[in-house]
Amino acid sequence: RLPVTTLCGFLGAGKTTTLKRVLEAKRDANGKFRCAVVVNDVAELNIDKKLIDDSALLQSDEVVAMQNGCVCCSLSGDFVKQIGDMAKSGNFDYMIVEASGVSEPAEIAKLFANCEDDHDHEAAHVDEHEHLSTLARLDTCVTVIAAGDFLDMIDSFRASAVNRQSYSQLLAEQIEYANVVVLNKVDTVDDEQLAEIKAQIQLLNSRADILEAVNGAIDVTRIVNTKLYKENDFAGFITWEQEIEATSVNRFGITSFIYRARRPFHPKRFLGSFRRKREGEIGVLLRSKGVTWLSDAHDLIIVFSQAGNIYSLEGSSRWTALNKNAWVGSQGIKQELRKDWEGPYGDRRQELVFIGKDLKYDEIQSTLDSCLLTDEEFEMGSDGWRAVMGDVFLDEDDEDEDDEVDDEDDEEIDE
Repeated sequence: RLPVTTLCGFLGAGKTTTLKRVLEAKRDANGKFRCAVVVNDVAELNIDKKLIDDSALLQSDEVVAMQNGCVCCSLSGDFVKQIGDMAKSGNFDYMIVEASGVSEPAEIAKLFANCEDDHDHEAAHVDEHEHLSTLARLDTCVTVIAAGDFLDMIDSFRASAVNRQSYSQLLAEQIEYANVVVLNKVDTVDDEQLAEIKAQIQLLNSRADILEAVNGAIDVTRIVNTKLYKENDFAGFITWEQEIEATSVNRFGITSFIYRARRPFHPKRFLGSFRRKREGEIGVLLRSKGVTWLSDAHDLIIVFSQAGNIYSLEGSSRWTALNKNAWVGSQGIKQELRKDWEGPYGDRRQELVFIGKDLKYDEIQSTLDSCLLTDEEFEMGSDGWRAVMGDVFLDEDDEDEDDEVDDEDDEEIDE
């Protein structure tokens, strides 16, 4: 399968310059580099005609929606088709996808994922002769960062301007979802600043290789056909959390703190907890993320994410306690699915990691502890929680029923 490298990073980081360097540098024994290139703006590439002749340039400004449904069914536009056609042609040994500055690496990765939805694949993919994952494999996820801008970007995590709300979150996720971070323009910072930048990158992603560069000049073999990408490395947050768990205080005052508990948060108390806290009370919080157990979403893993003043809660999947194979599967499968189980509620838990400067662990701990259900509330059990605090699934059903009743009343009035 054709190895694919994704190249992400914000505008001005040097993605196009890095791509140009790659195409100029990488050659086989015959002096050719058979590399298919997908870019957002061909006009940005100023490459000699000979280099262009050895590459296939695809310009696409199509917006591909990847949020809902089966990813491999919904991505049926020309963008995916042309990638598949280039992979099938046999004319290329590599492919590089240069993403726009606001692209999410995790979403791009879904292009190359196997379809695991429970449906008739032949019928669902009737318009596709072959699925993209059978033709190409994601090989390396690369994020390019401008060293001189990075510290300002980190500082913007604490800004509240509307136009920075998605910016800070995306910056962190582009670093977290990378096999290689190209730290470009290192000539614009001094040694002390460079050390601090690298320390902060390592806290966000301890697995990633960090390559220093000036004008995008890097060792091409470090980002092409590396076989570094492994889907399991990015399958969940826990791997990342466990890797930074041992991180200690460094000379820049950046530390990590992990919060764990085995009872649910009260949704209203949890949602308001950090918004009521001034920055100085808990330290300078740069990033936090993890899985939460909310009493009004008892069966659903809720992923909590924070960057700067921006917080999000998103339903992920069901806890493994509700996985059929955890109860009737083979002994080996049951053991694997139950590895995080504890007590009557299985793997339901709070597991949150916080990264920042001069973090006040006791304050974070006590703040989150106050969000947990009290002993009296906890003793109610899941039925009591639904009755008193609501349930996101049942509440949606109730709203749908209310809408149907309203529609019927409107029809009667019209008659």
